[in-house]
Amino acid sequence: MCVHMRVLAALCRQGCHKAHGSCTEPGQCTCHYGWTGSLCDQCVTFPGCMYGSCTEPWQCVCDVNWGGLLCDKVERACVSLPCVNGATCMSGSRCLCPLGFSGKNCQIRLNLCDSAPCLHGGHCTEKDERAVACDCPLGYSGIFCEIVQDVCNPNPCSQGMPCHNIDGNYMCACPEGYHGNECLSQKSPCFGPHCPGKTMERSIDR
Repeated sequence: MCVHMRVLAALCRQGCHKAHGSCTEPGQCTCHYGWTGSLCDQCVTFPGCMYGSCTEPWQCVCDVNWGGLLCDKVERACVSLPCVNGATCMSGSRCLCPLGFSGKNCQIRLNLCDSAPCLHGGHCTEKDERAVACDCPLGYSGIFCEIVQDVCNPNPCSQGMPCHNIDGNYMCACPEGYHGNECLSQKSPCFGPHCPGKTMERSIDR
């Protein structure tokens, strides 16, 4: 007699990190080397790390105003507050500049429009030190003119003709005998060299 057996994988604790933890019995969450926490989602810092943190095991990334291999030395340069314009002083006396500023101490004021944040030909204007306003061309919208509008809704074409979006503008597929951007103009039925005068066009009443 042949007996078929099926082995089911143990169901780990809910939330247990799939890459950094595992289990052999249901409800467990056993951390791999270098990871800790009830869900194995916290890295282990370098041994002796005092005022630092990590994103990967055995790191010691110093908090603000602390330095040294174990982040146990006060950064004197940060105590003197060298960073300006709301910048953050980092380990090694580096200044992390906020948007709109640059330079060693974040003392240089930038023009936010220099980075051309407005898309599709939108005109950029600085609202304040940290924000810009984009004046979008026809057919575009959004904070940075990133949204292509549906200029065919509602349909602007006369005679119920199909409307096609073309780079933020529209074009109507006019029936025979009509032309113009909205199919409102009717061509003269007379064409060729024997027609008196030039081809005449008239506009149909809306």
